[in-house]
Amino acid sequence: MQSGNTFTYVSKHSAQYNATFNFNCGGGPCTFGTYITGGVWIRDAGQGVNFTSMTPAVSPGRNGWRVNHSDPVNVPWDDRCAHGYFDTSVIPALPHTVHAPEVVVKSISYRPELSGIPSGDGGNKQCLISIVPVNIVADIPSSTAMRPPPHMPHWRIDSSQANFAMLPSLPPTAAMITQDLAEQRAIGDVHGGMYNDLNRTYLMGAYVPIGHTPGYVLNGGNSGASGWGGTIRIGYQEAILRMFSNIPAQHKNKLALHIAQRGIDLLGFLASGDNWMESGGGNAAGRLIPAVFAAELLQSDTLQAALTAQIGEFWESSMHYENNQGQAFWGRGYQFGLNHSSYWDEMIRAVLDVNRDTRDPYAKIDGGTVVADGYMANTSTGTKADAMIAMLMPQLANRIYALASSRAYLKYGRRMYLSGASVANDTCKAWPQGCGGVNCGGYGSSWGHNSVTGTCIPAGAGEATRGDRLGSEGLGAGTQTLYADRASDYVLAALGTYFPCVCGGCPGMVAPPAGICQ
Repeated sequence: MQSGNTFTYVSKHSAQYNATFNFNCGGGPCTFGTYITGGVWIRDAGQGVNFTSMTPAVSPGRNGWRVNHSDPVNVPWDDRCAHGYFDTSVIPALPHTVHAPEVVVKSISYRPELSGIPSGDGGNKQCLISIVPVNIVADIPSSTAMRPPPHMPHWRIDSSQANFAMLPSLPPTAAMITQDLAEQRAIGDVHGGMYNDLNRTYLMGAYVPIGHTPGYVLNGGNSGASGWGGTIRIGYQEAILRMFSNIPAQHKNKLALHIAQRGIDLLGFLASGDNWMESGGGNAAGRLIPAVFAAELLQSDTLQAALTAQIGEFWESSMHYENNQGQAFWGRGYQFGLNHSSYWDEMIRAVLDVNRDTRDPYAKIDGGTVVADGYMANTSTGTKADAMIAMLMPQLANRIYALASSRAYLKYGRRMYLSGASVANDTCKAWPQGCGGVNCGGYGSSWGHNSVTGTCIPAGAGEATRGDRLGSEGLGAGTQTLYADRASDYVLAALGTYFPCVCGGCPGMVAPPAGICQ
């Protein structure tokens, strides 16, 4: 805790990325300090905190800032990757007075001439090095306080209640990447920053700062800075799995709190009444584990309530469902309405004007005209890893498995690891060979949906089923990854190490709920 009129955010990448804040409280000094997971607080003694200047200063299209995350659509950060949502009108003019419990959120734009960090791939490039939150508080926080989320700045959550004893301490094998303590500290520092995927729009990870992207450190300081959601998700899974290994407690606990801080930010966003657009390239489901982890580790009633109320918002986890026999399958919601003809229409389309990965209305096979392709492939490794992570820490599995909307997600992840894509049990007759349009003859009589029986027309002896046409049985099983940039060597090695023993209880863990292992 300090008293003064200025503080400097020290970048972990380059001094030229430092940020300086100048302010006063009633014309005099302010009391300020830092949260245990990073981020600055300044006490408002009743007259507000008057910000007089900030560096790097706002310049056209760069280094924006705002008070609170009040607008879930338009953003002031950087116009290079705003996808049309950049808005300078939300940037206040300085000097500007901020009152408790508001939050100043300052962006630091990346400068490739300084860092050499690439800008990422296509529309998913990242444009920020850091996001620096500054919470204005009425009361001085404890030394163990977690940073309140920008959407719910009045929350008070403390790390003193953290149950670190629930964390696994698993021995890594020779196949898993080793690391020194310096690297472990660097990983913890990366996760200490605000992740910033707190917008309703299709921004993917574009505003996740490069310097806070897990892969940036894990891949030797140059991740390609891709903001694609599946890549972000895998990076977080890698950090969680490293935290689950038997590393020294001080590094394990620090990383645990930083991962929990991400969960706090996510749950604060949802508790404010907002939600994400149904997109994310795999990261929407990837938000589920950090959110549940935060609620369980910190034993917070506030987080538990937010999680229970908002569990359906982690979009890709809702792509999994169970049939009447309790078998888990994958498939997106219907493109043309909840009817069987729309399903068959999508299945036979030759043009790529629909997602073509609709769930099977008969719950016999995985969805899609090419099983284990497209979104299923994009999310397969991440889903397997999420299921394994939840089972390695039974508190996560118990919480997720108890929720009907998410139980199938874990069951599917385990099934995908054990046997891959599933088409073998199909009995439905396939659409005509070579049919590439929406008006193939014989629908409803020789193939497709039988409106009288309410099920599909079955394949006769020697006739092809849908599964025969799709022909991807078992693809993606085990440590197979269907998208190379949606995986990491460490995560794949962990899958091969822990998944075979997880249902029986790997050394250093408690067995997960029985239902997920059936």
